[in-house]
Amino acid sequence: MWRFDVLLYVENVSVPKKMRGRTPRWLWVGAGSGALLALAALSAALAWTSIFDSALANQLALTPNSRSFRTWVAPSVPLYFDIYFFNWTNSEKFPEEKPNLVQLGPYRFLEKRKHVNVTWHDNNGTVAYRTQRSWYFDESSSNGTLQDNITTLNGIAARNNSLDTDGYMEVTTGRAAGTLPGQIMRWNYEDHIPYYEGECAQLAGSAGEFMPRNLTEDSLLPMFVPDLCRTVYMEYVDTGEQDGLTFNKYALTQRSFDNSSTSPSNTCFCNGECAWSGVMNVSACRFGSPAFMTLPHFLHGDPQLRELVTGMQPDPDAHSFYFAVEPKLGVPLDVAARFQLNLYLEPSENIGLYEDVPRMLFPIFWVEQRVKVEDDVIAELRLVRAIFDWGGTVCACAALVFAILVTMATCWARKPHTIKKESIFEKPKDEAELKLNPI
Repeated sequence: MWRFDVLLYVENVSVPKKMRGRTPRWLWVGAGSGALLALAALSAALAWTSIFDSALANQLALTPNSRSFRTWVAPSVPLYFDIYFFNWTNSEKFPEEKPNLVQLGPYRFLEKRKHVNVTWHDNNGTVAYRTQRSWYFDESSSNGTLQDNITTLNGIAARNNSLDTDGYMEVTTGRAAGTLPGQIMRWNYEDHIPYYEGECAQLAGSAGEFMPRNLTEDSLLPMFVPDLCRTVYMEYVDTGEQDGLTFNKYALTQRSFDNSSTSPSNTCFCNGECAWSGVMNVSACRFGSPAFMTLPHFLHGDPQLRELVTGMQPDPDAHSFYFAVEPKLGVPLDVAARFQLNLYLEPSENIGLYEDVPRMLFPIFWVEQRVKVEDDVIAELRLVRAIFDWGGTVCACAALVFAILVTMATCWARKPHTIKKESIFEKPKDEAELKLNPI
């Protein structure tokens, strides 16, 4: 006899469903940190110019222990001072014949310069000093010797190594916000130039070592020149490139020493009659000596000046006064400082030798000081300029990368996760199984 047992096996299987799992804490911390970094990088990109300018100003400011001060107080760059004399070859025939002048030189001197008697004035953000210069003749680089005989007018005043070469100077340190280092504030204890009146008496511009930054083609480059006892304004004339660095070239032009015929603002520099254009009367600050300064060979000067002598051959490339400046950093890359000393001649009834002389400027000599930055400085300037040019872009790219990472992390954190419970039975489905057991 058979007994039928029906055994029913039912598997308790849960139905899969989507549930939100718990997001790891590190993911939220990383997303928050990334968001802050993205915001910081974006802010740096937008304000990069201001950040760079502030950092550069701090580096250039004159402080007792700064690199800028060490370079300024005792320059290590070789400075050469070239002198070109005009030899008067027909002096015995004067005044029947106009002077024939032959240029001799250069007579090259190595100049060693240092600032002495340095005094800090923290109350007004300035530093006072005197400039001491010494010159050493470099015969190997000269076209002539110190024994050469030169015929000229007897009116050259000798310069020595005294501390009164440039006088007492007081310039800004650049530590105060919005100020540049090296801007003239006082000269010979005066806050104005006593030899002129009106606007011409104002002290303005750089003392020669530091230039303004962020220069454009519309900028004027002011510089105080102690030898001229005045501030000169250089105008933009050209753009060029030196060793991979772009520069703006600023030079003295016809307007710089105009006799007020086209530049009325120059009238107060005349100190009397402005007879010729292109001439600077420095008699007042040279103890009354009849000294007049021009550019070499009367460049940009009145044509009459050249007609009264022979031998003048003005050349803008060889005789101009210019500063080639990296416009963003305000660093001079190439400097050519050139001036010509002339003595004023006029007829005199009391001196027979000068009774019939024409009214003229007699060229005595002209000087040139060329300064070019060294290769290691050029390499450093290229690096600094690259940081300025690409720093904002790098910060913007970093902000974009952080933003992408934050977005990915946020999406992952918010994504629903599928969680499936395992069955307590081995059977995958509900089943009914019929078994036949013998009795």
